[in-house]
Amino acid sequence: MDDPTPALQGNTQPRNPKATLLGLPQELRDLILCHILIKPTNTITMLPNFSCHANEISALQPPIGQVNRQLRHEALPVFYSANTFTAQLDNALDLDIALSWLTAIGDANISHLRKLILCGWTRVPFGRMITKRFLRVVLDLKAGQLEMESLEGDYGSSDYGDQEAGVEMKKNVEELKGAFRAMVEARGEKRFDERCLLELMVGFHGLCTGY
Repeated sequence: MDDPTPALQGNTQPRNPKATLLGLPQELRDLILCHILIKPTNTITMLPNFSCHANEISALQPPIGQVNRQLRHEALPVFYSANTFTAQLDNALDLDIALSWLTAIGDANISHLRKLILCGWTRVPFGRMITKRFLRVVLDLKAGQLEMESLEGDYGSSDYGDQEAGVEMKKNVEELKGAFRAMVEARGEKRFDERCLLELMVGFHGLCTGY
């Protein structure tokens, strides 16, 4: 009597596809990428000694962007648009690091940047002495907005040091704001590129080292 069960020809067991990130639905993959790429503090620094501070994270591109072309295409726009990048520019070495970072990531990734912070110490005359003030510029590259602040007081006020020096500082701050507004107006709907951000960084460095 013949066996009614068909004979198995080789390996006919159903095979489950390998579970991979690219095998997931796009919506789920986007959630995973956001969890990996968006930093809790949203602050990433270009400083070479970033590991010395708990709130600083390297600005190097995330490893997941080096897996393959598709993940790179999906990951880098999230990494650059959803995080805030910080550059301290009060000395020549830090300026060179920031400018090298801009060149390395290129215009394609620069176009995704939204929040960029430029910061640094500047020196202000205070009688016969020199006092230091920490300046911080917050750039919203998508909205075309610039906010500038000092942790020690308003620009041009008597609390900021020597009155005359404070007024001069305020003048330079307004010039930097004006340069940013001119860039925004000149570019219209075009996104920022390496040349524009390089000019802003160099200008801020001059503001820090001009006293």
